[in-house]
Amino acid sequence: MADKVTIQQVMKAVASWGIRFPETKYSPQQLKLIAKEYHEDLIDEHVTTGEFSAAVMDVRKRARWFPKMVDILEAVNERRQRHEPTRCKAMIADKTLRHDLTPEEIAANRRRVKAITDMLAGKLSMEDAEKVVVAPAVFSGRMFANDSGGQ
Repeated sequence: MADKVTIQQVMKAVASWGIRFPETKYSPQQLKLIAKEYHEDLIDEHVTTGEFSAAVMDVRKRARWFPKMVDILEAVNERRQRHEPTRCKAMIADKTLRHDLTPEEIAANRRRVKAITDMLAGKLSMEDAEKVVVAPAVFSGRMFANDSGGQ
């Protein structure tokens, strides 16, 4: 399940809007209250961290005044209706789903993640990590979940 939007995320966005729209003359205490209320509404609407980040960018591009909750929810719902995935640096292909993998593939992926984590922590050399990460995986004849394996 996707992560719910956090109060810190909302506070950061509200603070940014407070700077972008100084004519509102909201005090820091007022901005904190707005952030708290916005967060409650976003949680009630099951908005994820990714959806909120994307909505903040959309609203920032078109807002002429301090965004109201309706502006944010409209941006979230527009993306939901378009089924537009939220973007993040570590995004994988939409068709690569864990439930499409065999137990062997999941175990191989876990070994790869552990090798990378150990390398980053200095517990494993880069060469040794590469041997694990690049090693032929136990794939059931397919590279991705939507690949039929050449059949």
